[in-house]
Amino acid sequence: MNKQPSTLAIGLFVIGALLILIATAVFVSRGGFGSDREKALLVFDGNVKGLNIGAPVAFKGVQIGQVTGIELILDTNTYTVVMPVEIEISDRRIRKIGPNQDEDSLEHLIRNGMRGQLQLQSLLTGLLYVQLDLHPNTEERYADVESDLLQLPTIPTDLEKLSRNLAELDLKSMLDNLHSAIIEINELMSDPALDEIPGNINLALEEIEQLSRVLRGEVEVASPGLRRLIEHTDEAVQQFSTELPILSQSAQASLAGLPAAISSFEDTMGTLDYTLSDDSATMYEVKKAAGDLAGAGRALQALAESLEKQPEALLRGRSKQE
Repeated sequence: MNKQPSTLAIGLFVIGALLILIATAVFVSRGGFGSDREKALLVFDGNVKGLNIGAPVAFKGVQIGQVTGIELILDTNTYTVVMPVEIEISDRRIRKIGPNQDEDSLEHLIRNGMRGQLQLQSLLTGLLYVQLDLHPNTEERYADVESDLLQLPTIPTDLEKLSRNLAELDLKSMLDNLHSAIIEINELMSDPALDEIPGNINLALEEIEQLSRVLRGEVEVASPGLRRLIEHTDEAVQQFSTELPILSQSAQASLAGLPAAISSFEDTMGTLDYTLSDDSATMYEVKKAAGDLAGAGRALQALAESLEKQPEALLRGRSKQE
């Protein structure tokens, strides 16, 4: 007796086959049997909203793995919160070349500056992914989290840096200062003296215009005198230019006779030096005359003393007793 197959059984069989096919495809796409996979840990202290299990892990923009776990750890000593994110990296996505293919590549990359960041997959969905890249000028910072996995250092994104800087700003004080500045500006704008500024400016412009007219008149009056002064100056310059060659020739002639005058002066000084020397005849005569003058001086002094004692000696002569 032939029985017609049940429609429900056939449907369940088809659905099961499809599920097995999809699972097999996913399994194969993730590496399949015997695939080399390496797990690592990244610890973030910022908001990880939008990061889900299965989110991509990319290195230099190339997907090399996925997020396999997300936790939240609260430190009751400091009441700080960190979020460890477990990732899985497939070596089949990375083609290695060179002699050191068996060494741990992640540790070498960390020493060369590999850091982890959270980046947006799309602005519309707000989903995040883990971006690995080389930042050699950044510090290796590790969180105090117990784990057997290799921990990759993380750095904040530019948006996180901006958010932290904004959080550190004292916005209330800034708003208070801004409010005070606005009040002072309003007071300044309502000051009656401010309305007088345009009139004062116009008055200053009128005075400047009057001064300009006066100066223009003075220049016109002084213009003939200035013109004559310029003409006389030109004449003096021309005359000086004409006489300069003559003066130059005269100076050259005087300079030409200067060596002979210097030689004659040196001869004269030599003769004078000999004449004034101690052993010259002239100095002997001068010294002799000086001695005679000294003797005459002493005789005159004796005569003066004698007359002071006997003034009548001029009439009667000196006494015989003396």
